[in-house]
Amino acid sequence: MLRSRRPVSWLGVVLFVPSLCAPAAAQNIARIQADVVEVDFDGEQTHAAGNARLTYGDFEISADELTADRVTGHVAATGNLQLRQGERQLRGRTLEYNIRTEEGVLTEARAAEQGIIIRGERITFSPRELVAHHAHFTTCNRPDPHYSFGAERITLTAQETEYGGPPESGRLSLNRARVTYRGRTLFTLPDVSLMQVAASVNEVDLPRVKLGQKANVSIESLPHIKPKGTVEKIATLANRQHWWMPEVKEFDVDITIEGSEALKPGISARVEIIVDRLEDVIYVPLEAVFEREGQEVCYVAASEQFVARPVKTGKSNDDFVKIKEGLQPGEKIALFRPDEGKIKMSPIQEKGLENE
Repeated sequence: MLRSRRPVSWLGVVLFVPSLCAPAAAQNIARIQADVVEVDFDGEQTHAAGNARLTYGDFEISADELTADRVTGHVAATGNLQLRQGERQLRGRTLEYNIRTEEGVLTEARAAEQGIIIRGERITFSPRELVAHHAHFTTCNRPDPHYSFGAERITLTAQETEYGGPPESGRLSLNRARVTYRGRTLFTLPDVSLMQVAASVNEVDLPRVKLGQKANVSIESLPHIKPKGTVEKIATLANRQHWWMPEVKEFDVDITIEGSEALKPGISARVEIIVDRLEDVIYVPLEAVFEREGQEVCYVAASEQFVARPVKTGKSNDDFVKIKEGLQPGEKIALFRPDEGKIKMSPIQEKGLENE
C-alpha cells in the first residue's frame, strides 16, 4: 500500500483501452488528483479523498472521495459529486460508473443536457441515453423554476449518428407525467401502456382481498377484451359512501392491468377478484341449496320424486357453492322447491371452483 499525504497526481494508469490494436497515442489514460491518494498495487485499486478528481478523455469526476479499479474500470464516488461527460453535466450524492461500458448510476441526481435540466431520485446514463426515475424536468434554470414536468420515468435519448460521432439532440419521453406551474399541478398525462381499474369493495368482503391476488376484468363497452389483473393497492380508509345508505362502507381497490390501444382512461369495467381456488370439489348452483327446519338441504331426484337430503356447504362465489357432505357426483338435484310445482334439474358438478 502506497500512501501520500500531500497533493499528488496519479499518472499513467490505464483504466480502459478502447482497442487493443490502437496505437499508443490513441490510448486514454485516467488521471487522479486529490489531497490524499492511496494505491493498492495488489488489488489494482486506487482510493482518493479530499478534492478528488478523475479525468479520462472527455469524462471528468470531482467528489469528496472516489475509488477506481484499474482492471474492471469501475469507479465509485461520493460527496459533492459533479460529473461531466461531453456536454452533459451531472450532480448527485453517490455515483457508480464503469469506464469500459460508459454506463453509470447517480442517486439524488441533477442532470443538464441539451438545454434541459432533469432532477430525479436516481439517474442511469450512457452516452446515448439518460433515464431519470421519480423525476421532473424543466428548461428554467432558476433554483425554484416557474414550471416543471414530473414523471415516474423520464428518458432522454440521443439521435443516432455515424460511428464515432457525438450524440445529437434526440427524443424526450415521459411515463405517467404531470405538469406543475408555480407549485400547482395543472394536468396529468397518463401512461396507457399499464392501466388500473379503480374498483370498490364492500367492507364485508374486504378481509378476503389481499395484495397480489389475480382478477378477471371485463370491459362493458369492449366485451371482446378480457384483460387479466392484479390487486396492487387496497385503501386503508372507506371513502365511498352512498348518501342514501350511509351505513354501507366501501373501500377503493386498485387493479393493475396491461394496457391496450382500445382501452381509454375513464371507461367502465367489471372486476372479479379471485380470493381462493378450490380443486377437485363437489359444487352446485347456489339456488339448489335450501333451508328446511333450520338445516341446509338439496332436493335429490329419486325414482319419480325429489327427496330432501341434508348437506354441508363450504366456500362459495356468486354462482356456486361447495358441498362438503351429502351429495355425490352425477346425482340430479332440483333448482326449485318441488312443492312449488317448478322442477328444473341440474347435474352435480365435480371439478375446480374459483371463489370470487
